[in-house]
Amino acid sequence: MCHAIDMIRYEEENKATMTYEQLKKFLETLTPEQLSNEVVIYDKDVEDYCKADANLIIKNDKIYIGI
Repeated sequence: MCHAIDMIRYEEENKATMTYEQLKKFLETLTPEQLSNEVVIYDKDVEDYCKADANLIIKNDKIYIGI
């Protein structure tokens, strides 16, 4: 059991992530219709989603998308 938990933790800590600059470039490729959709965060591990808050959260000099 511990090995599986360690593996999941390792994968989570070492996965490729996106910067806000990369996100901005991706958003610039979307159509106006796509940009008018609500922001939704999708959790692929549990195959569920949650709508993002209307405002970004800045805490300890870090920027978060609230859910």
